[in-house]
Amino acid sequence: MLVTPDILCNAVLRADARITDFRLRQTGPGAIELILPPELAPEAGVAARAGVIAVLAGLGVAPRVTLDTAPLRLDLGRKLRRVECCIPRRAAVP
Repeated sequence: MLVTPDILCNAVLRADARITDFRLRQTGPGAIELILPPELAPEAGVAARAGVIAVLAGLGVAPRVTLDTAPLRLDLGRKLRRVECCIPRRAAVP
């Protein structure tokens, strides 16, 4: 199912006002990884994960959503993508 990034972004940001940066990556067909900065309170991460799960459940999907912490570095060589699909694209069909 295709879900627009802004729906997922809003789910994370509305979960806790202390969240100002994050990364949400689809790493497989049923797998999503939520990454928050390590200095953020743990309960903010739990709330954000629950928010993502709730939004997706409302759309009828139930992927595995993992929560991790890591420094969030800004790559000036490309546009910032807080929500990103990291599954390799299939080869184009002629």
